[in-house]
Amino acid sequence: MAKFVLYKPLPIKELLGLALEHPDAHYNPNMHLPKADLVSYYHQKLITKSEMLLDYFSIELDVENGMLLSLPIVHEIIKPFP
Repeated sequence: MAKFVLYKPLPIKELLGLALEHPDAHYNPNMHLPKADLVSYYHQKLITKSEMLLDYFSIELDVENGMLLSLPIVHEIIKPFP
């Protein structure tokens, strides 16, 4: 699968934190773990599954620095704007 290499790698923890702030995440501090704990949990989960994510989905992670390096190109016409 073709992949789009990001010009500037993105921090995974920051992306996870932004995802929890989105209204569609339905994050409720009264019902869920604190945001910092959820971010750490899912960050670790992504890091441990980084090899599988690269092999199956062309999602490349920098394990040492916790950065997102590339995303899959799902359709040739639809590509992220540089």
